[in-house]
Formats: sequence, structure tokens, C-alpha cells
Amino acid sequence: MLRSLSLRLTLVLAALFVLLGVVFILILQHFTDMYREEVNQRMNADLAMVIARENRTIDKGAIDLPRLTALLPYVMKVNPAAEVYVLDATGRVLAFSGPTTPVRTTVDLAPVRAFLSMTQPLPILGTDPRAAAARRIFSAAALGDAARPAGYVYAVLGSDSAPASALSHGAVLPLAAAALAASLLFALGTGLVLFRALTGRLRRLADSVERFRHSPTSAPMPEAVPAVAAQRGDEIARLDAAFSALARQIAEQLRALERTDRDRRTALAHASHDLRTPLAALQGYLQTLSLKGASLDEAQRRHYLGVALKHSERLGRLIDQVFALAKLDDPDARPQREPFSLGELAGDIVEKHRLRAESGGVALRADIAADAPPVYADIAMFERLIENLLDNALKFTPPGGRIHVALRRAAGGVELAIEDTGCGIDAADLPQIFERFYRGPAAPGASSGLGLAIVRRVAELHGVPIDVESSPATGTRFVLQVPAGRTVSTAGELSAPA
Repeated sequence: MLRSLSLRLTLVLAALFVLLGVVFILILQHFTDMYREEVNQRMNADLAMVIARENRTIDKGAIDLPRLTALLPYVMKVNPAAEVYVLDATGRVLAFSGPTTPVRTTVDLAPVRAFLSMTQPLPILGTDPRAAAARRIFSAAALGDAARPAGYVYAVLGSDSAPASALSHGAVLPLAAAALAASLLFALGTGLVLFRALTGRLRRLADSVERFRHSPTSAPMPEAVPAVAAQRGDEIARLDAAFSALARQIAEQLRALERTDRDRRTALAHASHDLRTPLAALQGYLQTLSLKGASLDEAQRRHYLGVALKHSERLGRLIDQVFALAKLDDPDARPQREPFSLGELAGDIVEKHRLRAESGGVALRADIAADAPPVYADIAMFERLIENLLDNALKFTPPGGRIHVALRRAAGGVELAIEDTGCGIDAADLPQIFERFYRGPAAPGASSGLGLAIVRRVAELHGVPIDVESSPATGTRFVLQVPAGRTVSTAGELSAPA
């Protein structure tokens, strides 16, 4: 039960109420005592003056001690709580009204003079002759000349038999205790209600965290908190927004890892199958040549060797594609950027494949704009990208078709387009063409299914978008918008393009 945050906050609030109540009672008791003493001293301020003004208290400039001593019993009858002392000019006790002898024979006159001159606010505490260290309120009056008094009448107000505090025998202390108990009950009740309401969002957030901990990908995701609401909200709102964003990010990363692991297993299965097929064919033809080489004529041997060479080349291309994609998938893979002419690179690759296109009856044409600016990228990666796109076009373009490679200046860079009049891609298959080992219905058996995956990875590493337009029996068009690169100054330093 004490694990509940709302209950612990309520108990803390109740403890604070108790502490504040105790401090309040102590302060109330102190100020009540001060108020009682001030009222008592103010009401009895003239007591000593009345005694001092009695006839013949001063006789021939000296204190009439017998006269004053005779008056003291009457004072005790009128005000039993007061004790009267007759002091000389130095504060020595000459007479007193009590039944027992005081323990102190002198009185400090500094408070007496402050009382007579009223230079301090009441209450003013003075010496209590019957206590060694106690100080009490009093009334005082000068005997004789006020400027040069012969002595003083000193009346201590509130003897030892008087109550020490009005709270101890009155109704204030019980009322204060009752108020404290009521405040404590109020704090407990309101604290349980308010803190439970205030911590409701924390409980929901804790439940979301717990569900996410047990099932990070399948648990219901917390609702996204708008950024404006999070900024304007309190700490809980910001925490909720941060957890919501973090949970979604972690869940997406976990799902991406699951997809990557699934793709890895699929890729291994496809790679094993694709490697096994040409390898088995290569072994079969070589075994045939090894076992029946003497009985085969020259044409048969050349045919078998040609087929074996074809499968070995296919095997080599597949291995090269697998290693190229694995290298590009490395988290540390970074393009080695340098400024170069993308038009010259595309033109060289077109010339490289022209003979293959002509042998297949395909018209290959390049249209390179002379004013195309240079790009700043990894030249080897872009060479593979264009090679794969052009190889893909040659595979899917039948004899009599056309392939057009165009590069022109575009806003902020260059536009590279490779368009063919091949079989095209169905709309349902278009979103999958960049997946690894994906082969469409019209893909030839020689396709590895990795060419376009490599194209997409190179584009991703360079931050270059790829647009694909295709329709069945019409052809396919790949378009890349490559930002303009940097130019090389005469000093050999790279600078941003104009």
C-alpha cells in the first residue's frame, strides 16, 4: 500500500501539517504569554505609583521605610499576585511584602529606568528577587525627586503561585489541538483525493512503460503528444511526450531489426539457391567434359565449354553483387566523395555496353547535356548504380527496343534518366522492385535480384531520391535528381558551386 505515490504524498502532507501545527502552537503560546504579560503590566502600571504617592513615604529627603513597610501588607490584600519591594537608589532591597526572604538582595535598575522613561515597548521584564535567574513583568515608581530619586517602589506582577501560561489552564490550547486534529484529517482526506487525481497521469504512464517493457513491439503504443502541448504542459506532460516519442522510435527500430533479420534469412536462402544453381550446372558440364571428352566432337566440346563459361560468369556476377551489397550495408560504409562529371561517367558506361546492346538488337542512345554541372559523390558507387540500371534495362528490353540515357541540368544539380521500351512493370509489383532477391514475373533466370537493391542503397548513402515510372508493355523510366557538386579551384581546394 505504501508503494502508492499518492498515499506517500498524502502522508508527507499530513506530517507537514503536524509539524506546522506544533510550530504554530509553540508560536501561539509564546505570543499569548507576551500578550498576557503586556496587558497585565499595562493594567498594573500605576500600582507602584499609588504606593509611592502615599503620605510621608519621604521624610526629610529620605525614604520613610517604616511607613512604606506598614503599607505593604495592605497591598498584598488588594493584589495577592503582586510582591512589592522597596529599593534604595542603588537597587538594594530595603523591604519586601512577601512572607519569606528573597534570594536576591539587589535589583537591576536598567529595566526600572526603561519602564519609568517608557523608552521600550511593553512588556519590560525585570529582576525577580525570589528567583535566581527568572525575569518578570513589574511596576515601578521613583521615591522623591524623579531626577534624583532616593529609591524606588518595585512591584513584581505575577508571583510564583500565578499560572505560567494562559494556555495551560484556558481554552486556547484545547481549541488549538482540536484545530490541528481537524487540519490533519482534512489534509489526509483532501490529499488522498487530490494526489490520486494529480498522479493519475503518472500511473497511466507507469502502466504504459510496464506494458512496453514486456512487449515492446506488440503493446499498444501511447498516444503521441503534440509538441505544443508538451512544451506548454508540466513535467509530467513533457515526460509523457518524451516516452511516447521514445517508445515509438524503439518499437520502429525493433521492427526494423526484425525485418532486417527476416530479410537476412531470406537473402541467405535465396543466395544459397542462386549460388547452387549455376554451380551445379557448371559442375555437370565439367564432369561431362571430363568423362566423355574423348568421345565428343569439337563442336560438342565447345558447346559444353561455352555453357560452363556462361554459368561461371553468372556465378561470378552473383558473388560480386552479394559482396557489393554486403559492403554497402556495413554501418561504417561512407561514400568517398569527390567532384566529377556525371555526364562523362554515364557516357563511358553507355559506350561500354553499346556492343552488347547492338548484339541484342537494342538501340542504345545517350543524350548528355554539355552544361551539366559536376557532382560531388563516390564515383565508384555511381558507376555501379548506372551499370546496374543499364544492365537491368538491357535484360528487359527485347530486340527492336530502345534504351535512352539522358543527363541534363536541373534545379540545384543534374537529372539522370534511364528509359527503356521493355516489358515494363505491373503497378502491383512496382513497390517491391528494390527488395533484395526480388524477381518479377518477366525476370529472366539470369537475374540475381540484387541489382536494384544495390541501386537503392547507393542512392540512400548519397541522399538521392529515385523516381520510377513504368507500365506493362510500354517500358520503364528511372530518374535520379543528383545535387550539384563542388568545383575545384586553381589552388586545389573544394568550394561550393555557384
